[in-house]
Amino acid sequence: RSLLSPLEREVLDRTALFVAPFEMAALAAVCRDLTSDVTAAAQGLRELGLLARAPGAAGAEPRWQPPAADDENAPAVPAEAAARRFTEWFASLAQQLAAELAGSQAAQALAAFDADHENFFAALAHAHRLGETRGLCEAVRGLADYWARSGAWQRADRWVLLATEASATLPGTDR
Repeated sequence: RSLLSPLEREVLDRTALFVAPFEMAALAAVCRDLTSDVTAAAQGLRELGLLARAPGAAGAEPRWQPPAADDENAPAVPAEAAARRFTEWFASLAQQLAAELAGSQAAQALAAFDADHENFFAALAHAHRLGETRGLCEAVRGLADYWARSGAWQRADRWVLLATEASATLPGTDR
């Protein structure tokens, strides 16, 4: 970590939010408050072996993951603001993919849900921990059709119940 620039350290720390391989667009969204080039910082991390391309389907958008790190290179826990941006990104992505499930892009949307499923659960956990009721409800609303199609309700039940309970605190149009 001592050889990293401050920007590279910050980007590396934010990769700790992801529990599964991620697209560079998701990392950029979590790092959108940084004024420097996040893509260049990620490239630097890749060159140092601290960010690796995850195995994936040919032709698919590349997905990235930090390799297992030793104590010296382990990412630090990111700030709450980064966790909020993580939640916002995945809540928005869930809404977008839910809309695509109803159209001609259903197969691609299902594949995208599958690819980020663990990160969606991480976003739900962050939203709940941070008291981000709207993000929690939006993510659950977006994920509901996917869970119904994929049969993942058993694992999703907890989040549906939390979102249902939390939605009572939202204004009427947001429930």
